[in-house]
Amino acid sequence: MATITDIRDVRERELTWPESRPRTSSRRNSSFYNTEVDKCERQVIAEIERLRPLDFVISRNRQRHLAGDPGVAVWWVDRKSKELRVLASDRYHTMAENLRALALTLEAMRALDRWGVYTLEQAVEGARAALPPPDSHKKRAWWEILEVGSNWPLEAIELKYQRLAKEAHPDAGGSGDRMAELNSAIAEARKAVQG
Repeated sequence: MATITDIRDVRERELTWPESRPRTSSRRNSSFYNTEVDKCERQVIAEIERLRPLDFVISRNRQRHLAGDPGVAVWWVDRKSKELRVLASDRYHTMAENLRALALTLEAMRALDRWGVYTLEQAVEGARAALPPPDSHKKRAWWEILEVGSNWPLEAIELKYQRLAKEAHPDAGGSGDRMAELNSAIAEARKAVQG
């Protein structure tokens, strides 16, 4: 399967499973009761719409010859970060049970935000679609990442890092990837400047 990087690559009528998530080897019964595919799909739609995504697709097998696969994936584009997100479930024997599990997960993610323990961005961070790592030959130098000169004193580099980190931190609306890049760059800068 090709890596999905755009929501337009997700198929609604044929399961598009996230490459980063292994399929379940043995399914189990759920404790959910009164599950019907259409009802549970409406619950997923209601929950995902409460996240206010730019776009979303519920991907599941709707063709008769693929009907034995109960897996379901909900893909969406996060409004704030513009990143592709995905939650997928094939843990249970039926498609309705997997849809119900997704609806409950989405509801729990929103609840974390409401209760103030996590921001919604932190709650959905685990749902980010895993993309291949960037090519190592394209890695920028630490001074480019930190927007400083390679000959700047460490104190000035640290101040610039603090300003950039404040903006890039996920709690301030930044991204985890940018924050990780900054943290890696400052570690390299400290080694290079301190000797």
